[in-house]
Amino acid sequence: MPNDINALISQGVNMMRIDEHQKALPFLDRAIDQSNENAIALANRGIINLKLDRLDQAEKDYSTIAAVFAKRSADVPFQISYGLGETAYRKKDYKKALLHYESYMKFAPPGTSEALRVQERVKELKAAKKG
Repeated sequence: MPNDINALISQGVNMMRIDEHQKALPFLDRAIDQSNENAIALANRGIINLKLDRLDQAEKDYSTIAAVFAKRSADVPFQISYGLGETAYRKKDYKKALLHYESYMKFAPPGTSEALRVQERVKELKAAKKG
């Protein structure tokens, strides 16, 4: 296993591309051990954890990235808002999911399949809130 952080992330991402999520985790874990605020490694591990239904770990990874951006007084990338929204939705925390999905909608490119799914989720959650 390589020690260089970029090589570790690349190996992890390559494993993800061929749906070898379990094999990707050790590479991303080692990259994060070297740099616990590395947004690329955290985001990719968050994606894997979400796919594997490890919701607490996914939320932790995405929240860590959000905190890093907040420290820099920067907007949270829309992809992270999506991850936080999806995690909250699956955990049935619909209030939090709606908050993150609305943040996603502010910055995400409109018309993508992901944006259209989120738009439908927002409608669903707002309708449920009223009912």
